Amino acid sequence: MGDEVYLYYGGYARGHKVNRFEERQIGLVKMKQDRYVARTISGGTGELVTPLLRFHAETLLVNANAEGGMLRVEIRNDAGTPLQGFTFADCSPITADTIASPVTWAHPLNTVKDIRLAFQLEQASLFAFYLE
Repeated sequence: MGDEVYLYYGGYARGHKVNRFEERQIGLVKMKQDRYVARTISGGTGELVTPLLRFHAETLLVNANAEGGMLRVEIRNDAGTPLQGFTFADCSPITADTIASPVTWAHPLNTVKDIRLAFQLEQASLFAFYLE
């Protein structure tokens, strides 16, 4: 529903299929889109680097919760060296709870290359990223 995912489940008072026609309930879990699993840094700063990706996009979006912290992204070449203009220092930090926040640097994205994305997290959770 919109930016939420609804998951319905069944629960039993005494375990799975014990008196299965009695004492059972149906429940509903609501969560934000694509938030099944996260990489979370709760103390200090951490970094997550992707394997080599074929980058053919104009926009990088992140699904993250960085309230009270921050998330930055760096673009690196196949050898792991940061690309000029796309370092952590060039990246505008993301400091909100968002399901599709665009990542911005000093320069616009308009490249087709084999690259690695490096995510720098501080008191933040990264759920997903999207290339458009």
